[in-house]
Amino acid sequence: MNQVCGDDAAKAQVVSRCAKEVQRAVAFSLMEEVYNSKGMTNADKEKKMYHDYHGFADDGTNGDENIVGYLDQLLEGTNKFSGLYDREDLEINDASNEERGQSERLVLKQKMHRESKRLVVGKELTKEILQGSTLKRNAPLITGRTLKTHAESAHRNGKKALAIALQYLRDGNLPSGATDEDYETHLLDQMYIELKGRKEGHSRQQRGRRR
Repeated sequence: MNQVCGDDAAKAQVVSRCAKEVQRAVAFSLMEEVYNSKGMTNADKEKKMYHDYHGFADDGTNGDENIVGYLDQLLEGTNKFSGLYDREDLEINDASNEERGQSERLVLKQKMHRESKRLVVGKELTKEILQGSTLKRNAPLITGRTLKTHAESAHRNGKKALAIALQYLRDGNLPSGATDEDYETHLLDQMYIELKGRKEGHSRQQRGRRR
């Protein structure tokens, strides 16, 4: 029983950690649109990030039906978030197809998080969790200020990634024989090591490649 509880706690930590990184990634994707807007105060920027993340209109309602928040786009795997997932076909009567209306399951690509646990939209990655400020059920909605902080953190890491990319490229082009996938994998490997520490990052990197 203790082992089971320990395993459950470890899985919960993985999900929480990855969910926070997902929030940061979405916040960063909001940054360009918000920060390119002219004449906005910091308060205006935070308000817009809040509305665009959650899909709310200025009055705090769901607004026009055509307004789809970035969080919803993420969970639907549409627009700029379409490349984050592996898409698995689902049979309508599959026991894991709880809504019985889905034709596919969205699974966050393992190379995006480097954990052994699968992160599936609708299970580990849910709107209820990702819209919250504490990544717990029934938590207050994440604020524009927190989203702004997340975006700035991701931006700092983006600068590190750019430096790694420039070292890998040759005059702005891929090295001879390298593919786009090689480039992407190298960048993700090096960023994992940069953020998690060289020793831990190296061992997990090797495990990820063996999968």
